[in-house]
Amino acid sequence: MREREGKAGRRLRTRRQILRAKYDQDPYVPLVAARLSEAVQIDGRPLRELAQTIRRQHRLSYSWQNLHHLTRRGVRCRASLRKAFALVLNAPEDYLGGRNELPYVPASFWETPSANALRYSALMIRVAGALRRDLGRWLGKDEARRAYDTWGQAMLDVFDALSDQSVWRHAAVIPTRSPVDDPGVMLPTDNTASIAWLTQMLEPWIEGTAYLHATGIDELFRGLLANPHGTGQPRSYASGLRALQKYAALCKKFARPRITELAAIAKLGRAVHPTDERAE
Repeated sequence: MREREGKAGRRLRTRRQILRAKYDQDPYVPLVAARLSEAVQIDGRPLRELAQTIRRQHRLSYSWQNLHHLTRRGVRCRASLRKAFALVLNAPEDYLGGRNELPYVPASFWETPSANALRYSALMIRVAGALRRDLGRWLGKDEARRAYDTWGQAMLDVFDALSDQSVWRHAAVIPTRSPVDDPGVMLPTDNTASIAWLTQMLEPWIEGTAYLHATGIDELFRGLLANPHGTGQPRSYASGLRALQKYAALCKKFARPRITELAAIAKLGRAVHPTDERAE
């Protein structure tokens, strides 16, 4: 009997040791249920689909019931799961953990941030991370940090403007009435559409499967700034435009684009989405 108890005790200790070793590098971290719930609502996907995505992309086996509990009463979770939430839901990880500051968002929005503020902060965090990643690949850790601090971060000003729906509105339409009498025509209530579009367009770069076509972004943005009725002035974005040009030069040096392949991809895209013939 004692021998059996001894074996059972050893097995129990072994299991505990295995679990302890497994989670040594994955401790519990704070989680605010209300913020996680808000991020899930903004994302729009059901919890079952989110659980499957987390399992597939991050190899974390959590059921949708686990996620449901965390969105209602969660106060902590494993660090790996909180990181997965941030990536899958496109939300700042520190904010999910209770941090009051939202990176790249004015302090006036921190207390009760809107869905728009969360989307914007998440986008800018990912853009900055992608830029740091590329500079690190090309220049090395120390030089990349200096490059980002001296000129790279100015590129964020360009993406800040591109995420502003009023910039596109001013470039696309001319109001029939005075914008003084009806400012809502030229000043949208939020930037949800432009942030979503920009996030989707930049996704391959953000995910690390492509480099930023900085020359194309530069030309696009200069075209928007050339609009005489626009809200910005070229000189106010001079640093951002120079940063795009420096990135383009580095990309050409260290990761020379395959122009022939890019042309083939463009041709394939036209074949997949043929231009409809318009009636005269």
